[in-house]
Amino acid sequence: MPGGTLRSTHAFGVPTASIKNHLYALGDGARIFTSPWIVTKPELRHYAAIYLTARGAPVTLTLDGTTAPYQAAALKQMTERAVRAQDVQVLLFQLDPLHRHFARFRAIARPGLLALDRQRFAQLDTQLQAAYAGRLTVAQASELFDDVVDTVLPLLPPVKDLDARVLKVIELLRQDHNSRLDRLAAAVDLSYDRLSHLFAESMGLPLRTYQSWLKLYTAITLVRADAKLRLTDVAHAAGFADSSHLCKAFVQAHGAPPSYFLDRDYVTIFSPGRGDRVSAARALLGSRRLGTANEPVAPSSIADDVAV
Repeated sequence: MPGGTLRSTHAFGVPTASIKNHLYALGDGARIFTSPWIVTKPELRHYAAIYLTARGAPVTLTLDGTTAPYQAAALKQMTERAVRAQDVQVLLFQLDPLHRHFARFRAIARPGLLALDRQRFAQLDTQLQAAYAGRLTVAQASELFDDVVDTVLPLLPPVKDLDARVLKVIELLRQDHNSRLDRLAAAVDLSYDRLSHLFAESMGLPLRTYQSWLKLYTAITLVRADAKLRLTDVAHAAGFADSSHLCKAFVQAHGAPPSYFLDRDYVTIFSPGRGDRVSAARALLGSRRLGTANEPVAPSSIADDVAV
């Protein structure tokens, strides 16, 4: 592996000797991940994505048995893909289900990839290269994220507005992410099977997958707000049986354990100030309180723009 050796087998981060990975956790369902090296087997991801290269060599993506190089591509949520980008300046723009434009990507035709003209993003090259090098603030990264998404949106197939019943279910789940799904269906006067079909059709991912993702999002938000929280308590508050199930869900969603992304040798994390993270955690917890202990939890920074 050029440039360095990983301490364990991960898809990302070689060569970290020359440049680290960067994760801009921007809130509201938006993230930018940059890396000189991403190699994965075929894996299913819940998020919609936009792959861009800062310059030079393309990313190789394999979907539905077809492999091709891309300098720019949009991927539908819940699309299985294998990625190969070795010594390539990759920027991955991820839209989680909380993002206001997440559902727009559901209309991308099978196999779930829309090839894009890299030249459409040429006016953003300076910002893209700065993001790859870890030189953007959170505010600048958020602006870049919006500019990239706004460039892609007109190229996506048209979609209908979200069904009002789906919107209500989303709101109910945000109020209580552990809600029983049959009760949610009853709340919008649908059978569970009908609601499940309608939700998947509208959002591009199954209702159960959305609920599982929301539990993981809750856990991540709590940990980022206070690293002293007991990981077991965080798992229980988020709806997981225990911390082991929480970590397994994280790996399934993001391709590596939390410890990898929070390892200073590999990844620099840029995120909003701690006050914003605490406010988000309180909104998720409501009146519930969690204890603290010395049980190890991934480190969290209190810096306004950078957590390392």
